[in-house]
Amino acid sequence: MRSSLLPWSCLLAAASSAAAADAPAPDPIDHGRRLTAWLRDHGGYFSPSLELRRFAPDGSDDAATAEASPFYGVVAAKAIPKGTPLFEVPRKLLVTPRAPEVEVGDRIGVWFEQDWRWYRGKVGAVAGDALNVFYDDGATEVVHRDEDHWLKEEDLDVELGKRVTVWYPEWKAWFPGNVGEWDAEARVMGVKYDDGDFETVKVDEAKWEPVTSGDCETVVRLVEEAALGDASLYQPYIDYLLSQPRGQLPAFWSDAGKDLMEKVLGPIEKEDSTSEEGSDEPDTILPEAWKDGYVEEFVEWCTDGKLDAKDLEDQINFYNLLNQRGWDELMIPVMDMMNHGNGRLLNTDHSSAHGVEPVKVWASRDIAKGEDIYTTYNFCPDCGGRFKNYGTSDLLRDYGFVEGFPQRWFFDDQGIAFELDVDESGEHKVNWLNNGPPKSSGFLKEQIDRLRSLSESFPVLGDASGESTIPQHELDVIVRYHQALLIAMTEALKSMARDPPRSPEISGGDKDEL
Repeated sequence: MRSSLLPWSCLLAAASSAAAADAPAPDPIDHGRRLTAWLRDHGGYFSPSLELRRFAPDGSDDAATAEASPFYGVVAAKAIPKGTPLFEVPRKLLVTPRAPEVEVGDRIGVWFEQDWRWYRGKVGAVAGDALNVFYDDGATEVVHRDEDHWLKEEDLDVELGKRVTVWYPEWKAWFPGNVGEWDAEARVMGVKYDDGDFETVKVDEAKWEPVTSGDCETVVRLVEEAALGDASLYQPYIDYLLSQPRGQLPAFWSDAGKDLMEKVLGPIEKEDSTSEEGSDEPDTILPEAWKDGYVEEFVEWCTDGKLDAKDLEDQINFYNLLNQRGWDELMIPVMDMMNHGNGRLLNTDHSSAHGVEPVKVWASRDIAKGEDIYTTYNFCPDCGGRFKNYGTSDLLRDYGFVEGFPQRWFFDDQGIAFELDVDESGEHKVNWLNNGPPKSSGFLKEQIDRLRSLSESFPVLGDASGESTIPQHELDVIVRYHQALLIAMTEALKSMARDPPRSPEISGGDKDEL
């Protein structure tokens, strides 16, 4: 049986008055043409078989809506064979964190990829981007602060509880975690990774770094480049970023939008493995920190409370854009205009953003004329452990949209994980991840009843004047997420009736020891 969408017309109609206010004013700048020309002018490549086009935020084919939209996507202007290079972004066009201040006499560590180890030394001279380093082993070399991988020596100090991220070449990805053990004599730290794995790491022979304020320094770099105006190398890209509407992530929504989203999410009881009763603190279906975590995180890590209101608003906007469009602490112009899609939609692959070579994108299969060009936000070379437990809800929190099919749903506290797709006939297909269906259907039944009831009894949206209090784009996303969540849970419950429950808990594979 196919699941049908619930009738939300009354809810949408109640907020229709917000649509005009939310609709973006037409932007006279063709950012697509401007960015592709800028990329080519600075040594990059953008295939003549591609176009950067505006698209309607509601997914419609309405030309007028698309023409007024600030959003762009990459489209195949002609058929493209598998393996065809699509575009290439030089390292100099990546927006990177502002390099830390360094003075003569400072001690630093420099990572040598060919030796796979850190070498430490003292800065003997500073000339612009160049640092003349006298190493402890007697060697001397010029290090370029914006190109080479180096850290101040104090950043390479290890202590229990320190947040670090470690590069695994076989995964071509960084994995963050906390230092749980430290053997100073052997120079070995034990890292408890965020994905649940625990590994020992030889600190002098592993590519790692502290999780500090790299994001903050990228924000500072963006603010500085924006202030330069025409003098900035990145001006076409900065102009495009500033053309994007603010408040796209749930953490930056209006209070009314957050309140409605909270109703959709609903309080649920975390399952306690030591007790048959739920814990005292209810959770929600959307991952933690969805409501205001980004704002609190930025203020705590990056500002020290020293910015005035206007500067804080501007920096939070860039921090929002970095979280929404960046690769960790990097921003990759043009590449970040590809939309997300997995399964049959995914039609590209790319090199790692964390290296010394240009970032290259190529066709991973034959692409038909008129097809959108997709990348993936959880199965990419730099996505780390996201393939294990990062799904539709996480994408909404971090990028502000509800993905199409296939979708991945993770309810960790209940031990539920599955992928939902549709076949060519439109039938939904559930693929249980790792351990199969849960032993009990109680959680799914309870949430399905709650979500159905919610759709039928939503309060009237509006203030005393009858005007909507929720911006239209927020309401649209809330509606889509409610529908997606209800369909996913309903199809999972149907699948449970067909598939016998198995096994206890979700687990991920171990990484090889460094």
